Amino acid sequence: SQNGVAFCVGSTNEASYYLTTAALISTARQVTLIRQSAPDQKIVATVLATGVLGDPDLSILKAAIGNVPPVRLRTSQLAAGSSVSILSYPKTALIPGSLVVYPGTVSAVINRGRLINVQGGNGAGNGAPLVDPVANDVLGIVISASTTSGGPPDPGVTSAAGIANVVVPF
Repeated sequence: SQNGVAFCVGSTNEASYYLTTAALISTARQVTLIRQSAPDQKIVATVLATGVLGDPDLSILKAAIGNVPPVRLRTSQLAAGSSVSILSYPKTALIPGSLVVYPGTVSAVINRGRLINVQGGNGAGNGAPLVDPVANDVLGIVISASTTSGGPPDPGVTSAAGIANVVVPF
């Protein structure tokens, strides 16, 4: 099993919908969510779709828990040089409670915002939200992180699927 991040993008009285990366889901039909606000409560979520919203790297999950506050999604595009943050758990953390903010700078915006490369954030896990550090709007979702070895410390490059062109269907 893999650990990663999913975040609520919509909620009704009966159910909440979470966005994550398809790499975390693989072929699973159900996953277990552990919410930051209630780490002792494990919620089974159903994978509604993988490769959604015109992006093969995104998956939508449905959990039978209502009235979860969703994140705000920003649909305007970023520019190179913009400051961003990635909210994630260290790759070594297996339980909630140690959420870390990884700062970064947008180094490239590719394919009209569908892919965002960020210098920094190499400790972030897949599925983590890419966030505007001032407005707290979600700008994208981490799909990969890499680092280089040897020489001085390198913050690496993190790639995120941008949501500037995405419309969440609820």
